Amino acid sequence: MGLYGVPEDYEAFLGADGSDEGWYCGLLRAGDEVLDLGCGTGRLSLPLARLGARVCGVDSSPAMLERARARGAAAGLSVQWRLADWRSLDLGAHFSLAILPYNGLQHLLSLEDLRAFLRALQAQLRPAARFALDLHVPQAALLARDPEDWYGVEDGPWSPGEWRVLAEQSRWDPIAQVLTQRWQLGGPEGGTRLMELPLRQYFPQELRALLEGAGFHILSHEGGFQGQALAPGSLRQVVLAQRLE
Repeated sequence: MGLYGVPEDYEAFLGADGSDEGWYCGLLRAGDEVLDLGCGTGRLSLPLARLGARVCGVDSSPAMLERARARGAAAGLSVQWRLADWRSLDLGAHFSLAILPYNGLQHLLSLEDLRAFLRALQAQLRPAARFALDLHVPQAALLARDPEDWYGVEDGPWSPGEWRVLAEQSRWDPIAQVLTQRWQLGGPEGGTRLMELPLRQYFPQELRALLEGAGFHILSHEGGFQGQALAPGSLRQVVLAQRLE
């Protein structure tokens, strides 16, 4: 079924901690039409809609979108939910703000995928529209792990089905710049299963060059959601860019 086929498990194991919500919601301006890329179960789409924005939430997982629709209906919020591939977006609308939260860009594993996405995104944005995103800063210690070693995880999170993360493994491809992490899960009756997630690593200067080459001006590039400077110890890079007119 895949990592995004069971929303409850995804939220338990890999869901964001909510520290980004205030930053993304703080970007809203009156009259903004927002494109939420990788909207998942509506974690940010719904708060943005609650603030009065017209929101289109896009995801490639039917299961995640089904849960988002149910959550939106229960909250009485109107969001347009669309099943789509980011690399070939054609929504028939133009947005003043696009967001790509919680490592979304890192799911684009090749430069070809990234270029296709950025071309498609440009076509969905108004002149001077803003594009906000956040993603990992590549961590040297993680990239240097022995790919055959398993690392124990103490008190790993539990899913609604009572699965728990027991150990993790990392495999780094320095040519493709893809880090594949695997987690060993333990079940309530002693069984085990594996969960895997490949993410492309974007180094800060590389990211700036890629965005600028695709027609975006970098407004800010920070090391956290509270305006921290991007520094060698930063774990996240938080970017606000603007489409050139």
